[in-house]
Amino acid sequence: MSICTISSFREAMLQPSLYFSTLHDIHPINNSITRSKHLVECRAFISDSEVYIYAPISIEATSLVLSAHGILATTKGALSNIDIYHNELCCDMLSGKHCSIFIEKIAHGQPLSEMIYTLRRSTLLRGMSELKATLDRYNISLGNLHPENIIVDDKYRWHPIRCYYVTRGAERDAAAFRHIEEQIMTYALLDDEACGIELCEPLSNYNANSRERYPLCEERRRVMVDGLFGFCNGTDDMVIAAEYIDASDFVEGRAAVTTRNGAMGLIDANGREIIAKRYDKVVYNPNNGRSWVCKDGLWAQFDYNGERLSEWQDKDECYIEEVSEREYEYQ
Repeated sequence: MSICTISSFREAMLQPSLYFSTLHDIHPINNSITRSKHLVECRAFISDSEVYIYAPISIEATSLVLSAHGILATTKGALSNIDIYHNELCCDMLSGKHCSIFIEKIAHGQPLSEMIYTLRRSTLLRGMSELKATLDRYNISLGNLHPENIIVDDKYRWHPIRCYYVTRGAERDAAAFRHIEEQIMTYALLDDEACGIELCEPLSNYNANSRERYPLCEERRRVMVDGLFGFCNGTDDMVIAAEYIDASDFVEGRAAVTTRNGAMGLIDANGREIIAKRYDKVVYNPNNGRSWVCKDGLWAQFDYNGERLSEWQDKDECYIEEVSEREYEYQ
């Protein structure tokens, strides 16, 4: 079985007629490429249907999705299914290798991570209860359940997405449901606060407890607390303290940060320094995992692990590719 790389998947989404065997009518949604442990994904439109397209980046990925496909098929449409396209994607032009891809249709609606702040508490609890009942009825667990992975439709029904971790047995989601219920009880509108309006206009950036909301990128979300940036995970638990005056989103496991004294560095998803926070500028390129770093007007290149690769030199002697952060902003 062939597996894909993130860079080849990105190229394929830009030129689907060249890389896909049969699926040529693909229109990717900008800035939506991200990855999990086993899969790289992109939100896209295929024949006016919104979908997630997944490609394997690990040996285990295909068997994982094949298992999920079989389990989801037993629900007879009660939960989203994942279609498998065997050897659909050319993942290496030089060798001609192809890999399978997986397509999951997305219900029309808004993520629960946004709707928690705009719906009545009773409406949300009812939607959660209905989803629990469905999972219990088919004796399955999603294994990937959090508000970013649930779409709420215009009838307030919950539709799980990214269902490739589904397994038999209905007990594995208990802790995730408890956490979602806690968020609902904390942030959802009370019935008497809703003023008779069931659905409010969704908020793209909701300031909850002074934390401005940004997109979830590689299981990390930038948050602003008292004017400083930190990072939380997909369930809104703080994992990197808010201590930076500026920070980029995580891309390929790295984020550039700026300290209160204006020094820049590079950190990993746990907040550990990869490039020490003592430089004038850090330009990270996720295409090759390397960074150009400036100190006192001189520049040097560092590798993915923060090791310096070149001598310090004038900028004119360097080839520094400025990469737009928006190009790599994952949803």
